[in-house]
Amino acid sequence: MSDDIAPDGGNDPVSPVNADGSFAENWTEKYGDDSATLLRFKDFDSLVNTHMEQRRKFGKNPDTLVEMPNDESSDKVKAAWSKALGRPETNDLYEYKLSDEHTTKLGPMSETKMTAFREFAHGQNWSQKQFAAALDFYHTSMAGDIDAADISFNEQYAANQATGMAELKAEWLDGTDDRILRANSVMRKYGGEEAVAELCAENNPKMIKFLDNIAGAMGEDTLKGFRGTSELDTKSGIKAKVNENRARMGAIMKENPANYRGDPEFRELDRSNTELYKAMPA
Repeated sequence: MSDDIAPDGGNDPVSPVNADGSFAENWTEKYGDDSATLLRFKDFDSLVNTHMEQRRKFGKNPDTLVEMPNDESSDKVKAAWSKALGRPETNDLYEYKLSDEHTTKLGPMSETKMTAFREFAHGQNWSQKQFAAALDFYHTSMAGDIDAADISFNEQYAANQATGMAELKAEWLDGTDDRILRANSVMRKYGGEEAVAELCAENNPKMIKFLDNIAGAMGEDTLKGFRGTSELDTKSGIKAKVNENRARMGAIMKENPANYRGDPEFRELDRSNTELYKAMPA
């Protein structure tokens, strides 16, 4: 009996599809030796869906259909794949601009390192978007590390100062505040403020002891010549010192606009102003 004749002898061809949508046994034989790939389809729906998916792919722009390369692929295939990924033709076409915030903390980018990174990105078939995203992640991470280190430094500095001052008060007992004021007035009188700030030693107990020893060796008449109006125990005196600190901070910013926040003197002046505001009389 012919495959095209129905079992009841009629002229209707035998369907290769069963009532439940599955294929009849040996349904691929009539399509010849090249029909082996059809065996992967178990029912009519899977065959149709695959066919429609292929039609959708062939219906797209041919420029977007590329072969995925392997180690044996030609340079042409590899170039087409790179173009489809969005990689620039040459590595010098990668563009990146460091944000103002990151420039302030990290300083300007090294062109030597940027050139090397462009070459690396090009070799990895990175698109412009991937290139910029990687650099953004790196710089954000670096800036975060600096912020964390600065916070840790400030916290440790404050803890050390508090411990030192407590020890100083325990040693000196009564009159501690007066002796601290006297020590600071000696420092200002002889122009030691910048040096102390650069060493991050302002309000440092050891520095205060050193200055107190100098003050103790002076006569009372000598001390009267510069104590009083220069002491930071009045509102006007504190304001004057704050303005002095601000002026120096402004100079540092002008000298090093890219990384002034990393300058030890700038950080110390900033901390000093914070403490001065806390001590401001009501």
